[in-house]
Amino acid sequence: MKFKSWSRVAVLALVLPNAAWAWQQECEPQFDSFAQVQTQANKGNAEAQYWLGEAYFDGSNVFEAPLEVDYVQARAWYDKAAAQQDACAQHAIGWMYDSGEGVDEDMTQAFAWYEKAAKQGLSKSQFNLGVLYRDGLGVAQNMKSAKSWFEKAAAQGDEEAAAELA
Repeated sequence: MKFKSWSRVAVLALVLPNAAWAWQQECEPQFDSFAQVQTQANKGNAEAQYWLGEAYFDGSNVFEAPLEVDYVQARAWYDKAAAQQDACAQHAIGWMYDSGEGVDEDMTQAFAWYEKAAKQGLSKSQFNLGVLYRDGLGVAQNMKSAKSWFEKAAAQGDEEAAAELA
């Protein structure tokens, strides 16, 4: 079993423009406009709350002109969606702790949030758990658990996870 170094994963994370890269295929918006996202988020729609959090996190949205980056608002909307068990929002909160964007870096918190989303089947959270177990970040190093999470993510078509198993 071949595992790549954490530094390579960290470099990829820094090079990519925003948190959305990590779950782009699994967390696609189902809305026609930003106004619809806002309306639905305010009505309690978890998916809309996640997307509103994304808009504030990135300072952009997939519908219209960029917003101003506001990590406090991003986290507030992610929290609302995560409280409804939205896996994409749980992953996004994990990413905040993993990257230190908007919060102090805390790998134990990153692990906890990724685990919530991974247990719901979100492949990028499964991959990230594999990395954290492999490198002993936020959790005791456990190569067996790392392999198991990489296998789960790879089974869903995650190419990074498949590469870890090659």
